[in-house]
Amino acid sequence: MSSSLQRKLLRLLHDDRGAAQRLFAHTRLKYPGKSPNWYAEKIIYDLERDRGKY
Repeated sequence: MSSSLQRKLLRLLHDDRGAAQRLFAHTRLKYPGKSPNWYAEKIIYDLERDRGKY
């Protein structure tokens, strides 16, 4: 995963690396075969959507 996506994800999760790893693992299971950047973008999009940005 790119460093900018990693920083953005950790910022959204208040630097909770455990939560980031769990979300990444869950998303990887749900959507197999995608790139690490795709998973990070999906998680970030979902977090922002759920928080009312979209």
